[in-house]
Amino acid sequence: MVRSLVGAVLVLLMVATVAVAQENKDTGKIKKVNVKDSTILVTVKNLDLEYLTTDETKFFGADKKPLTDGLKNPYFKAGATVTITYKGETRIAREVWCGEKK
Repeated sequence: MVRSLVGAVLVLLMVATVAVAQENKDTGKIKKVNVKDSTILVTVKNLDLEYLTTDETKFFGADKKPLTDGLKNPYFKAGATVTITYKGETRIAREVWCGEKK
């Protein structure tokens, strides 16, 4: 019983470690916002990268307060600095922060 419990805890820790390790964060300048397609094109380290936003994506303003209007918010315009967190290599945004997230 104890052995099974210890084994289960170890498996959960390994899975949690992998899940945390797969989260990525990029900071760059907005090049283009496409509200219709729910995408944002950001220049990160001289590369133009496109991120997809979904209904689950959370948006935050420069004041670190949540935004309810997503990419329609005036914060998200060409030239603005954003930090985007996303999982894996899919570039599906989990959070989009206006300004650099420290």
